[in-house]
Amino acid sequence: MQRPDVMCTTCGVRVPACISAFAHPRLEPELVVACCGTCADAFDAADDALEDGADDDDACAWCLDGGELWCCDDCDRAFCPACVARHGGAAYAAAAAAATEWSCP
Repeated sequence: MQRPDVMCTTCGVRVPACISAFAHPRLEPELVVACCGTCADAFDAADDALEDGADDDDACAWCLDGGELWCCDDCDRAFCPACVARHGGAAYAAAAAAATEWSCP
């Protein structure tokens, strides 16, 4: 039985579950979402930077890019509008953009 590919929720690459030449998919520990090994390594490096005193709202918790970020009012994470729209849908992103306070999912 062939196992289906896994899509990295961070970069969108499809990772074949059976090909060892690709970085194996794994779960990102904070968001508990599937990500490729390359993105998981980037998350690990970002976690190391946070332990060294970097601010955790300098980059999107999902894609690690900077730029415009929406900070969650209930936790220390921030997300870019593109990731909120990609993972929550356009209606959710529009509601989040209009809200005076916002909590990440």
